[in-house]
Amino acid sequence: MSAQPGSATGTTTPFATVNVSPFLWKTWNLVSDETSNDVISWNEHGRTFTVWKPDVLETEYLPKTFKHSNFASFVRQLNNYGFRKCHSDRYEFGVEGFEKAKPELLTTLKRHDAPRSSKAKAAGATKKGGAGTSKAGASGGAAGSLALQHHQDSIELGAYGGLVTEVEQLKRDRLLLLKEVMRLRETQHTQREEVARMSVRLKETENFQTQMRHFVQAVHDGENINAALRESGFAGFGAHPP
Repeated sequence: MSAQPGSATGTTTPFATVNVSPFLWKTWNLVSDETSNDVISWNEHGRTFTVWKPDVLETEYLPKTFKHSNFASFVRQLNNYGFRKCHSDRYEFGVEGFEKAKPELLTTLKRHDAPRSSKAKAAGATKKGGAGTSKAGASGGAAGSLALQHHQDSIELGAYGGLVTEVEQLKRDRLLLLKEVMRLRETQHTQREEVARMSVRLKETENFQTQMRHFVQAVHDGENINAALRESGFAGFGAHPP
């Protein structure tokens, strides 16, 4: 069983754990665990946290903490509690009430349930508007109720259809693709430098072999050593001033 909030830092601040969502205190403990700081950790001010390695979090930490390995689902849960992405180039999240070394603030965070709230308000408005209306008005109210129901279905479709998840997934894929492009560019640059160095060495070797052939040929033709050196391009090697 996972530890209660405060265990990761050794604090014993009392608070009503019964009012804390299991998702929140599991996430708080995961972020507070210093052994995983290279994967997920608090930022310097302690009011936001960053997922540095989403792929490692997804494969190693989410299964142990939440019994699933879906990073997009983890982000969707954060959004349900009001967390917002704080940086465009990394997975930094934050919400008021989720802070380092302050687990007691977790009791202030509640799950957002906008679709059900909208349903309740809409139903109350429909009942209030329906009281005291005529038969024709009731018919109009029925038509309005049908339109409202259709509108509510659209809201639910947007909320539960995975739009936020899909956007976050696209952002994550974009970040991973950018990392891969940067890695490939670096690899390509290194390979080009290596090829350039090898080309220079190969050219130097070919020139040396050509000079050696000329030297051997000059000696074979009966020239003295100094003349052979000049002929082959080795002038200065062993030559004496006149």
